[in-house]
Amino acid sequence: MAALLVPTACGGMSRDNWPSERPRIDEVRFLGQDPGYPWSLVFALDFTSGASNTGSGKLRLSIDEVEVDVISLMGLFGRQRPPLELEVELEPDVESGRELDFGFVLQDARGRSSNEPRVVLRVVIPE
Repeated sequence: MAALLVPTACGGMSRDNWPSERPRIDEVRFLGQDPGYPWSLVFALDFTSGASNTGSGKLRLSIDEVEVDVISLMGLFGRQRPPLELEVELEPDVESGRELDFGFVLQDARGRSSNEPRVVLRVVIPE
Protein backbone atom coordinates (compact mmCIF):
# COMPACT_ATOMS: atom_id res chain seq x y z
CA MET A 1 0.00 0.00 0.00
CA ALA A 2 1.27 3.49 -0.84
CA ALA A 3 2.27 5.81 1.97
CA LEU A 4 1.73 9.53 2.17
CA LEU A 5 4.04 11.70 4.23
CA VAL A 6 2.47 14.87 5.56
CA PRO A 7 4.50 17.84 6.91
CA THR A 8 3.64 18.55 10.54
CA ALA A 9 6.40 20.93 11.67
CA CYS A 10 9.49 22.84 10.59
CA GLY A 11 12.10 24.48 12.77
CA GLY A 12 15.58 24.17 14.17
CA MET A 13 18.40 26.39 15.29
CA SER A 14 18.04 30.04 14.33
CA ARG A 15 19.89 31.32 11.29
CA ASP A 16 19.76 34.89 12.65
CA ASN A 17 23.14 36.40 13.53
CA TRP A 18 24.89 33.33 12.14
CA PRO A 19 28.69 33.72 11.83
CA SER A 20 29.63 34.66 8.25
CA GLU A 21 32.55 32.21 8.20
CA ARG A 22 30.18 29.24 8.61
CA PRO A 23 27.65 27.82 6.14
CA ARG A 24 24.02 28.65 6.90
CA ILE A 25 20.89 26.78 5.81
CA ASP A 26 18.27 29.41 5.06
CA GLU A 27 15.35 27.10 4.30
CA VAL A 28 14.49 23.42 3.91
CA ARG A 29 11.39 22.49 1.94
CA PHE A 30 9.72 19.11 1.54
CA LEU A 31 8.98 18.97 -2.19
CA GLY A 32 7.09 15.68 -2.18
CA GLN A 33 7.35 11.99 -2.89
CA ASP A 34 8.25 10.03 -5.99
CA PRO A 35 4.86 8.95 -7.44
CA GLY A 36 6.35 5.61 -8.48
CA TYR A 37 7.96 4.92 -5.09
CA PRO A 38 6.36 6.81 -2.19
CA TRP A 39 9.23 5.94 0.18
CA SER A 40 11.48 8.24 -1.84
CA LEU A 41 11.23 11.81 -0.48
CA VAL A 42 12.57 14.96 -2.10
CA PHE A 43 13.77 17.99 -0.13
CA ALA A 44 15.20 21.34 -1.30
CA LEU A 45 17.86 23.19 0.71
CA ASP A 46 18.50 26.91 0.27
CA PHE A 47 21.72 27.98 1.91
CA THR A 48 24.44 30.59 2.09
CA SER A 49 28.09 29.59 2.00
CA GLY A 50 29.38 32.88 3.34
CA ALA A 51 33.16 32.78 3.62
CA SER A 52 33.22 28.99 3.91
CA ASN A 53 34.07 26.44 1.22
CA THR A 54 30.80 24.51 1.37
CA GLY A 55 31.20 22.98 -2.10
CA SER A 56 33.98 20.73 -0.79
CA GLY A 57 32.06 19.87 2.36
CA LYS A 58 29.35 17.46 3.43
CA LEU A 59 25.66 17.31 4.14
CA ARG A 60 24.74 15.38 7.27
CA LEU A 61 21.22 13.94 7.36
CA SER A 62 19.58 12.73 10.55
CA ILE A 63 16.22 11.11 11.20
CA ASP A 64 14.90 11.29 14.76
CA GLU A 65 18.27 12.78 15.82
CA VAL A 66 20.25 9.76 14.58
CA GLU A 67 22.70 10.47 11.75
CA VAL A 68 21.70 8.25 8.83
CA ASP A 69 23.78 9.59 5.95
CA VAL A 70 26.74 11.82 5.10
CA ILE A 71 26.72 13.09 1.51
CA SER A 72 29.64 14.73 -0.27
CA LEU A 73 28.59 18.14 -1.55
CA MET A 74 31.27 18.00 -4.21
CA GLY A 75 29.15 15.44 -6.09
CA LEU A 76 25.95 17.45 -5.61
CA PHE A 77 27.54 20.74 -6.71
CA GLY A 78 28.70 19.10 -9.91
CA ARG A 79 25.06 18.61 -10.92
CA GLN A 80 23.24 21.60 -9.40
CA ARG A 81 23.51 24.91 -7.55
CA PRO A 82 21.44 26.14 -4.60
CA PRO A 83 18.78 25.32 -3.89
CA LEU A 84 20.05 21.75 -3.71
CA GLU A 85 17.54 18.98 -4.26
CA LEU A 86 18.12 15.93 -2.14
CA GLU A 87 16.39 12.57 -2.44
CA VAL A 88 16.01 10.49 0.74
CA GLU A 89 14.83 6.89 0.66
CA LEU A 90 13.06 5.36 3.63
CA GLU A 91 12.60 1.72 4.48
CA PRO A 92 9.04 0.72 3.51
CA ASP A 93 8.27 -0.77 6.94
CA VAL A 94 7.59 2.57 8.68
CA GLU A 95 4.36 2.45 10.67
CA SER A 96 1.36 4.61 9.80
CA GLY A 97 0.97 7.51 12.21
CA ARG A 98 4.69 7.70 13.03
CA GLU A 99 6.32 11.11 12.86
CA LEU A 100 9.81 11.29 11.36
CA ASP A 101 12.03 14.23 12.33
CA PHE A 102 14.53 15.06 9.53
CA GLY A 103 17.55 17.23 10.37
CA PHE A 104 20.01 18.78 7.89
CA VAL A 105 23.50 20.13 8.66
CA LEU A 106 26.02 21.47 6.14
CA GLN A 107 29.66 21.09 7.00
CA ASP A 108 32.29 23.03 5.06
CA ALA A 109 35.72 21.76 4.01
CA ARG A 110 37.22 22.95 7.33
CA GLY A 111 34.62 21.06 9.39
CA ARG A 112 32.56 24.11 10.42
CA SER A 113 28.88 23.23 10.76
CA SER A 114 25.75 25.13 9.82
CA ASN A 115 22.56 25.58 11.77
CA GLU A 116 20.27 22.51 11.76
CA PRO A 117 16.78 23.14 10.39
CA ARG A 118 14.33 20.28 10.89
CA VAL A 119 11.27 19.02 9.06
CA VAL A 120 8.79 16.65 10.72
CA LEU A 121 6.68 14.41 8.50
CA ARG A 122 3.87 12.08 9.57
CA VAL A 123 3.47 8.74 7.77
CA VAL A 124 -0.12 8.14 6.63
CA ILE A 125 -0.93 4.82 4.96
CA PRO A 126 -4.46 4.80 3.51
CA GLU A 127 -6.55 1.74 4.31
